[in-house]
Amino acid sequence: MNTLILALFLVSAWVFFTIYLSTRYQGEYKVRSLRIHFYVPFILVGSTRISKFINRLSRFMTRSVKIFFVVVAIITMLLIMYVLGKSSFLYVKNLLISEEKPPVLSPRLAVALPGLNPIIPISYGIVALIIAVVVHEISHGIVARSEKLEIEDTGVLFFLIPLGAYVNVKEEQLKEASPRTRIKVFSSGPAINVVFALVLLAGLAGMGHFIEAKEGILLLGGIEGTDAYGKVLKGDVLIAIENYSVRYPSDIGAILEDLGKRPGDLVNLTVIRKNEEVKISIVLSDKYNFTGNSSDIGKPFIGIFLVPIDGKALEYCLSAPYRDLFLYLSLPFMRLAPISEPISLMFNVPAPGIFWPVYNTLYWLFWMNIVLGTANVLPAFPFDGYGILQSMLDAAGERLKSMKRLSKPFLIAISIITYILILLPYVGPFVFG
Repeated sequence: MNTLILALFLVSAWVFFTIYLSTRYQGEYKVRSLRIHFYVPFILVGSTRISKFINRLSRFMTRSVKIFFVVVAIITMLLIMYVLGKSSFLYVKNLLISEEKPPVLSPRLAVALPGLNPIIPISYGIVALIIAVVVHEISHGIVARSEKLEIEDTGVLFFLIPLGAYVNVKEEQLKEASPRTRIKVFSSGPAINVVFALVLLAGLAGMGHFIEAKEGILLLGGIEGTDAYGKVLKGDVLIAIENYSVRYPSDIGAILEDLGKRPGDLVNLTVIRKNEEVKISIVLSDKYNFTGNSSDIGKPFIGIFLVPIDGKALEYCLSAPYRDLFLYLSLPFMRLAPISEPISLMFNVPAPGIFWPVYNTLYWLFWMNIVLGTANVLPAFPFDGYGILQSMLDAAGERLKSMKRLSKPFLIAISIITYILILLPYVGPFVFG
């Protein structure tokens, strides 16, 4: 509660601060090359010098690269709409047929902002978001300049913290530009995010070859009040009970049953501790004493905390993420990204103190770029995809007058459909419940 109050106070103070500055400086403050724009509750701090840098970079932007960006953006748009449509159909089908209704999703999950979205770690998330937005906006700027459009200034967008970059292309020129030019400009941002994400994915796949799951079950220590307390340590990997190999958590109960063990009996565990095999003798407890469940009376209980995750399955996902890209993207929703203790203890990797921070950084860069790229190609206002589709319809309207009349209603309809598909998991249980 204290954290929430502090957050509300900071946001409120920031909003009033931006209102004050916007009123005092009439929305903009200029000092030489510095440009500060006040769009409550945002502050844009830019410079015309960065625009000159983008201008130099634009000289290397070739026609083939711009066409490539357009193709990537359009393919991504079609793919994301297909995925949204298919997942929405299955979601509604499940709501109408299945007795078990899916949980109501928090609206916070729809916003890719660290600190607001609970699945995005603040440190990795902020770095990844800033880089993804910078790449996105600079790409817009480079293509815009290569198409002879002017850039007023370029800088950083603030809302309490830096949220990313912006490139201020002269809006009048962009509106008056040909449809082909607008398609290239709008496509460049999301396309570069998608391409960058795929490059990062290749790097992650390369690092994944060094990830090797340890055989057995990762333990987090013994439960207080049992004989295992103090004997079993965090990071131990259980590989055997007596002469039975252990791989899955469910193996433990089955093995104890096969051995005919009862509370008070002695059982021998074999664990890997710091790359050495260690034997541990444990006196079994009565499970009922720890669960309070009458069905557990007389059942043997080792008394260990363990990680209920199949290390081999996770290794399979991490070592070749392209096998199931959707699963790989879903790791944050399963609390499996970033990879940190105790999960990281399940794997053998070179120099883990360096390996995992690098891997996590690359993963969140990949994740944020793919999310930003795919979200921005959505054919709904105010995303880049809307501008792409509108420009494509304008180009078609130059040849077919009937298309020109239908373009606006079509854009509105597509935008509405897109937002329905996006919001369905959040409002579906209330509509169909």
